[in-house]
Amino acid sequence: MITYKLYEEEQLIEVLYKGEVYLQDLIDFINTLTQKRDLPKKLKSLTFATKADFKFTHSDLEPVVKAMKNLTRKMDSLKEAFIIDSPEAVVLATTFKILNSESTNYRMEIFSTKEAAFRWQGIDYL
Repeated sequence: MITYKLYEEEQLIEVLYKGEVYLQDLIDFINTLTQKRDLPKKLKSLTFATKADFKFTHSDLEPVVKAMKNLTRKMDSLKEAFIIDSPEAVVLATTFKILNSESTNYRMEIFSTKEAAFRWQGIDYL
């Protein structure tokens, strides 16, 4: 399951991956953002995936990369901090980062703590 909360004024989106997360869930989520007319052109993302059970592998990511390219095409920048804590999620996130490495307006970093992710985003951690 993927849920999110958009803080338009702060140009921030908080995303939570929880429980079983399937490839189509991720594609649908990205497509939902792509269709939002009020999405800020510059956006910071805090993506929490420490409670996720990903039901796909790194070799399945190409459709997700395509969906992300469609999303970032309408944006000036997307800076995503991905917070994870399992080796499997690290493989997925690292592969996704590599597959998106040619993008000029999408940056992603992987973190094991919220504090480090907030710091990288320039957000005060409460």
